[in-house]
Amino acid sequence: KNIISLKSQYSIRLYPMLKDMPFGWTVELTELRKKLGATSSTYNEFKRFNDLILKKAIAGFEMLEPCYKKIKLSPSLYDLDFADFDISTPYGNINIKLSRNTSPQITAPEQIQIIK
Repeated sequence: KNIISLKSQYSIRLYPMLKDMPFGWTVELTELRKKLGATSSTYNEFKRFNDLILKKAIAGFEMLEPCYKKIKLSPSLYDLDFADFDISTPYGNINIKLSRNTSPQITAPEQIQIIK
């Protein structure tokens, strides 16, 4: 039921992993990359992996028009307690703040149309 609303291939793979993990779990970056199928050398550095995979998976990011003109966000905490991060765009950052029992707070540059 919960997985149906996820769009990204990485979101779909990340959800069951986080759902079943105990509090405070750790995983090696190479192991996480393998589990998510993100094995391209593009994701060797954590910063690139975090920016291109993890943040967008948690945000439920889907680009509807090229160059970030129109995007869809369906944020999910999975089983995390909170998340606060930026997604870089050519117009500036999209900031997403998520916490349990509160509505997501999303701020974005005015050039970007966000569909929720």
